[in-house]
Amino acid sequence: PILVPAFAALLRGEPPPKDQEPLTKDSLQTVFVHATRALAAERTTIVLIDDLHFAPEEGRALFAALAMAVPGHRVLLVGTARPGIDEKWLANLDRLDQTSRMPLARLSPKDLARLLVDAFHSQRLAEELSFKIAAKSDGNPYFVFEILRGLRDGQFIAKQPDGTWVTTRIIADIEVPSTVKDLVFARIASLPTEERNLLDVAACAGFEFDPVLVGEVLGLARVPSLQRLAAIEKSHRLVRSAGRRFVFDHHQVAEVLYAALPEMLREHYHASIAEAMETRHGAAERDPKSIDGALCLDLAEHFLKGAKGPRASRYLDAAMTHLEKGYLNEAAVRLAHRALEVPGLLAGKDRCKLLLRKADGLANLGRADDERSSLDEAVRLVDIAGEPGLRARARDALGWHLERVGRPDEALEVLREAVTLARVADDQQAEASATGRLGSALGELSRSEEARAHHDRHLALSRKLGCRRGEAAAIGDLGNLFHDLGEFDAARGHHERSLALAHEIGDRRSELAASGNLASALHGTGRYDEARTHYEHALRLARELGNRRAESNGNGNFANLLMDLGRYDEARMHLERYIAVAREIGDRKGDAVGNGNLAHLLQGLGRANEAQAHARHALTLAREIGHRYGEGFWLNIVAELAADVGNAEEAELRFAEAFELRQRIGHADGAAVTLVEWGGFLARLGRTTEAGARLAQALAIAQRVDDATPRIRAAAHLAALPGGDAGPALEAFEAQQSRIDHGSKMQARVLLWQATRDPAHLIEAKRLLDHLVAHAPADCRETMLSNVRLHREITAAATEEGL
Repeated sequence: PILVPAFAALLRGEPPPKDQEPLTKDSLQTVFVHATRALAAERTTIVLIDDLHFAPEEGRALFAALAMAVPGHRVLLVGTARPGIDEKWLANLDRLDQTSRMPLARLSPKDLARLLVDAFHSQRLAEELSFKIAAKSDGNPYFVFEILRGLRDGQFIAKQPDGTWVTTRIIADIEVPSTVKDLVFARIASLPTEERNLLDVAACAGFEFDPVLVGEVLGLARVPSLQRLAAIEKSHRLVRSAGRRFVFDHHQVAEVLYAALPEMLREHYHASIAEAMETRHGAAERDPKSIDGALCLDLAEHFLKGAKGPRASRYLDAAMTHLEKGYLNEAAVRLAHRALEVPGLLAGKDRCKLLLRKADGLANLGRADDERSSLDEAVRLVDIAGEPGLRARARDALGWHLERVGRPDEALEVLREAVTLARVADDQQAEASATGRLGSALGELSRSEEARAHHDRHLALSRKLGCRRGEAAAIGDLGNLFHDLGEFDAARGHHERSLALAHEIGDRRSELAASGNLASALHGTGRYDEARTHYEHALRLARELGNRRAESNGNGNFANLLMDLGRYDEARMHLERYIAVAREIGDRKGDAVGNGNLAHLLQGLGRANEAQAHARHALTLAREIGHRYGEGFWLNIVAELAADVGNAEEAELRFAEAFELRQRIGHADGAAVTLVEWGGFLARLGRTTEAGARLAQALAIAQRVDDATPRIRAAAHLAALPGGDAGPALEAFEAQQSRIDHGSKMQARVLLWQATRDPAHLIEAKRLLDHLVAHAPADCRETMLSNVRLHREITAAATEEGL
């Protein structure tokens, strides 16, 4: 008790009271032990002492005293320390039976993903941000949570009423909070000048660096350089050895050191690094094409950063080729931008060629506005230079950009000019590329015959030139044209040939396009398992190659498959991701398709008002960009939604409009689907004669194009009409049910039950509905049962039949 006053003053941060027993080293340990045991007697107690590496000897002795006193008491004592703490002290603790030591590694990508899912309560947001957060945090949990706090404070993410987090605006890059930078500064501050200089040069050399090269820049011999870095690793843990190289402990250490350097000193270090590398490899006397691409990249970057542009220029082409072959789009764009920013370094044709390469990288990254700026400058420059072949290539790239951002009419004009210029220059390679892209733009405007002629010409030119990549692209484009016309078997055959050719030549960009296209064709013919395999492969490839547009489209296509499989929750996640990326990269067609498909999904979830808003947005965009195929699809959804809410007049008007458009553009299977929906709508209104006519017409078209979904649905509807014959419907269903989607199976089963009164059909319809509900978002399960007519009919019938 006589120690209590002094102990209380210590805990309050006050000086010891006069005329009271002061605390000594031993008595301090005694009172802490007694206090901890007293707390443990009331409830389980956790004592955490952080940063023991900063503790004085007395602090470590106190921790050891507590460690020896906890056995038999409800106490968990935890101490944290960085490597480098007194090993003798640690060894004495390790000898105690009650102690254990746990090394804490960085979070692995898998662990980080799990942590983010838990923090966001959203799988989609975790997937969207995990790569960016991983790159900035290096798996350091403290950095991860500080980054998350920065995103919240900056209002980049917001919490929804259901507890999930969503993005509130585009997050192009993750900003590292000042708290993290301050922590890194604190670790650097105690470095001696010689060690700080060494790390400054290392920061210029990169996150991973050659220790001998860094020493050479400072005039240090090999052994002193290695000794200093080894000492820094042991005492400060700012760098660590990795084989024959060193790496910084964290990317932020390198970034903070680099940012703190004066500009002129930083330039000098970069130039010195480049000169040392050039001398070591004898690069100045060799043809850059004979030098390893990675070395050319290092030389180009360091000379550019070292304000030695002319010396960088000889390595620039080989460096860009190295990055492009590795699909390192972001790095290629940065290098091109840095070179283009040097006044007077590049002019005329040379500048134009680099602008086109930069634009290609930007296209893969989905940065449409920046891509357009580069293309506009390239076109201006090459028009001044007056070289027809290069003028054709610049316009080819611009036309392709216009087609991808949903401006096919403008694309047609530019691509036609590109073809003309290529022919004037007798540049058949440029002509082939522009001709193929002109065919794609014509296809977007549903001018199928013209599109096919151009794709055939592209294919012929590519084969004549021996350009296997162009041949693969042309075959794939023809497959896409057949797909849009509903000829899925022909489309699949073309895409299989395109994929085989991509594998043969080892071109991963061609493989990405062919895999995604083949997945869509397989999907269209009901081969869902194969389609899923190819969709997932295409998504992985898109991420590996850094192709944001392909990743966006891949999410949208995969979402459609998941909808057809009745997995609505996963489908909504992928659709939201599709729309977000499409808007981020300026893809208006992707925005339209994503919203239209989301409308279809929300319709199935019983959220008609939300579905209508998305469908009308998609329809407006489709008309603005001339996407006739999509326009027909979303007119059909608008008609279905109008029918669902009882607006018969608008429903019939939109069905008629959708059918006329789909017939006019040659979208036969789409026209059949519209007729099926229209016929079912008329049947519900009691207009059975008209319904029968529409359904018979749909059945004839579906049989002609061999599309299982409208064929089965039309036959089932006809069977359910008064006096209908169930035989053909049952025969068609048994033969082709594996080719139709989950919702179509469910509807067909209900109609077959109505036609035959065979309870097996109703039982299966109820099972399919239960699967749908189980895989729907939790907040939509009630609305999808109460607001969707088909679901209400199944539930009511099952209840009435006692199922």
